Amino acid sequence: MAAAGNDVTVLARGAHFRAIKSNGLRLETNDAKLDVVARVRAIADLKDAPDIDVVMVTLKAYQVAPIVESLAPIAARARIYMPIQNGVSWWYFQRHGGPRDGAIVKAVDPDGLLAANLPAAATIPAFAFKSAQVVAPGVVRHIADPSDHIAMGELDGSDTERMRSFCADLQHSGIATKVGDVRDLMWHKLLGNVFANPLCALTRRVLGDVLQCAPTRALALDLMHEVSSVAAALGHKPKVSFEDRLKRAQAMSAAKPSMLQDLEAGRPMEIDAILGALVELAQVTQVDVPIVRTLHACLRLVELQNASQALGESRP
Repeated sequence: MAAAGNDVTVLARGAHFRAIKSNGLRLETNDAKLDVVARVRAIADLKDAPDIDVVMVTLKAYQVAPIVESLAPIAARARIYMPIQNGVSWWYFQRHGGPRDGAIVKAVDPDGLLAANLPAAATIPAFAFKSAQVVAPGVVRHIADPSDHIAMGELDGSDTERMRSFCADLQHSGIATKVGDVRDLMWHKLLGNVFANPLCALTRRVLGDVLQCAPTRALALDLMHEVSSVAAALGHKPKVSFEDRLKRAQAMSAAKPSMLQDLEAGRPMEIDAILGALVELAQVTQVDVPIVRTLHACLRLVELQNASQALGESRP
């Protein structure tokens, strides 16, 4: 977007802030001719942010609550507040219009802090159908695929001028976009997240290895069936065949899903957004999701062990 002439500000921390400030923000692809170095405005504190028209939040789901106090005033002044995150988010029942309108998803917003402070009226959630990895401070590597796009939708399902104009800005910048029912889009993205993230994290193998092994490929199909059952109970049916979803994943066989990246880096994983909230919605709708519950429990144990190990290593 910066290369296309838009005024872009990036909030970054630590080594990333220093690298972006000194060298710009670098996007590498599998075609070096398409690499981009963007000279963006880098800030290390939200209080230094200028007036922002569109706030795009790409933090992990669990990273938003700790900064919500400083994020909320900026989000409230923006024309669009756009969270781009995996899994089920705090906004799922906001501006929903159904019998659970305004309900809190406790797995991702246990105290209702996000729903109370972030502007649902300005919120247009988006989902990144892309494979990318931070490979060095200020450097992101993107494994390009013909189906890459950013999908988004208004919480109340309306077709608004602000969404159309921002989609046009993205497309002008070379970023493919799709507009649809935002909850349909969420379930579509979760169909891939629910097998790619936990199975790669637990096996510590890349996506292609998981899908080339017959037992784990079958497990991926079973996981998608469980996700689809919960979605159907909430009035949504993912508009893609499970085999087509696997084919898209197979096309990015060298990809490391975000949970595996986080596990290898010693960071917390998005267990609550991808699995915990799904378990919660399954309980609400009285749908049985035994495989999701099993993976949720296993990854909880893995994360506890990693946290304990990191604490031990940090002691003198």
